[in-house]
Amino acid sequence: MKNALALAVIAGSAALTQTPAFEVAVVKPAAQEQVLAAVQAGQRPHVGVTIDKNRMDMGFQSLSDILVRAYDVSPAQIVGPDFVKTEHFDILAKLPAGATEEQVPQMLRALLADRFKVAVRREQKEQPIYALVVSKGGLNPKRMKPATAEEMAPEPQPGDRTESTPFGKAIVRQTANNGAVVFIPGIGTTKMSAGPSGEHAEMSNLTTARFARMLMQGSDRVVVDKTGLKGSYEVAIDASRDTSPMPAPGANAGGAVAAASIQPPNPMFLVVDQLGLKIEPQKDLVEMLVIDHIEKTPTDN
Repeated sequence: MKNALALAVIAGSAALTQTPAFEVAVVKPAAQEQVLAAVQAGQRPHVGVTIDKNRMDMGFQSLSDILVRAYDVSPAQIVGPDFVKTEHFDILAKLPAGATEEQVPQMLRALLADRFKVAVRREQKEQPIYALVVSKGGLNPKRMKPATAEEMAPEPQPGDRTESTPFGKAIVRQTANNGAVVFIPGIGTTKMSAGPSGEHAEMSNLTTARFARMLMQGSDRVVVDKTGLKGSYEVAIDASRDTSPMPAPGANAGGAVAAASIQPPNPMFLVVDQLGLKIEPQKDLVEMLVIDHIEKTPTDN
């Protein structure tokens, strides 16, 4: 009886430590032409990532986008063949009973290994980076000031949609005049609206560490927060219509805009100086995700 009980405990422990995997996953190539056709038709393209209670829906994600989510790195940390940036896929997967959104990266790693035969390793390398630092004149108090309180997620309203970003689950609400309100834990509420000469954004609860990570989306280098600033800030920035569109936090994360519209460095680099911050090219040790093997075409579903 004792032996039977011991075996049951061991079996239960093994089940708990077993790497979770999607119950079912359908992986299909995704063409940019489909995304552009939907936009031209006035429809919302199948782009971005949504994770609900038991389903993950990834639309028009590059292999690089998927690796970012699976291994919690920035695109600039990935060392591999060029096609990881150009090959895009739609993935529809069912989560096993009892699985949580926090386990999705593990499931994505298992999916990549199974369908794309991915083999990776992490390696420390000295790399060119962008350092986010405070300007000599200090912060601009009109644009960046300490946040008064941490915000709670807003109550859902009809028409709201959710997006799963590397920053957390975003609640997106459209407002008048093509504006939007986006709430992401750890960033707070971002209000996007048309300014006198371009786009205006107000973020209610932003840390410089999070800001550095936002700058990495679409950047050709890793961005490291070297400001030494602690706590959260209320931030207001403006982007001119003469520059590339300014993405909301997480909007480009995971390919939520057609790949052709994303050019490094991140357009937000152009507004950093408004806050009393600046970007300095430096060299530093960076943990890189080195791809030892990856297939361009996945195995059959």
